Amino acid sequence: MLILGRVVQGFGAAALLPASLSLLLASYSKEKRSQVVALWGGIGALAVATGPSLGAVLITAFSWRAAFYVNLPVGLIAWLVGRRVLARTEGTGSTTSPDFPGVVLLSGALATLVLAISEGPSWGWSNARIIGAFIVAVVLAGAFLFRSRRHEEPVLDLRLFRARSFSVANSAALLYAMGFFRDAARQYSVLDERVALLDP
Repeated sequence: MLILGRVVQGFGAAALLPASLSLLLASYSKEKRSQVVALWGGIGALAVATGPSLGAVLITAFSWRAAFYVNLPVGLIAWLVGRRVLARTEGTGSTTSPDFPGVVLLSGALATLVLAISEGPSWGWSNARIIGAFIVAVVLAGAFLFRSRRHEEPVLDLRLFRARSFSVANSAALLYAMGFFRDAARQYSVLDERVALLDP
């Protein structure tokens, strides 16, 4: 049930991220959009930087269930404030379909990249399957970027990266996440070795 709950949270986060930016862009004029995007990116970077620490505090002070319950008041506050400050907008009537092949390309690129990184230590970094997974990830990512530059409704609007603040915030979040998960993986490896020594 815990794993299933985390899966549901993952789907919610995946739906929330693009929807939140869309709501903000629709609520502000073009002159203010760069500032809004910068603020949105900065808050995202702050969440990445503080989330693990705050989560550890909650779990230590209460239990692992707090990682789920904390979202209830946060979601309620966001919903109440959003109803007051976000403008209701109607659809533009666009007949352009979302880039569903782009979704498949991005999902495939991320899945093969995660597979290669996750199984590299056990299969061996020179293993043909690991090398193949990296190659597939690069090819799919390239195809995704190619479609994103030409599709009218791309999964990822690459023009956002023209905003320096947006690029810097996302780069900082990426570097922090790389360092955090590298350290977490190292600690997990050490813990796994200790458990193996204690296992008769």
